[in-house]
Amino acid sequence: MSQHIRAKKHLGQHFLNDENIAKKIVDSLLVVNNGATVIEIGPGTGVLTKYLAPELNNNFWALDVDTDSVPYLKQHYPDIAEHVLLEDFLEFDIKSIIPGNLMWWEISLITSLLKFYLKF
Repeated sequence: MSQHIRAKKHLGQHFLNDENIAKKIVDSLLVVNNGATVIEIGPGTGVLTKYLAPELNNNFWALDVDTDSVPYLKQHYPDIAEHVLLEDFLEFDIKSIIPGNLMWWEISLITSLLKFYLKF
């Protein structure tokens, strides 16, 4: 399954293709991350995922509603396959992936390349 994933207009998708920008975004995030769990919303084809996941190990999760993107990511990033979930972030229970009794806002950073498109 090495097909090309196409952006779906009905999901408001747009995929970042510039690796230099992706790396700068991740580097900036890692500067402020003090070991927190990072949740990537809508990872798409994984342009940020490929840089985030190796730095964060088990402290990285990716949530996507796209039924094409999730299998694609699991195939291309098998080391984090268990941390790539087919879930709607707006309905997902973040506490289910946060260890211990900490509150999600105490230990999580959330990153995304969302345009101005969320359906509430």
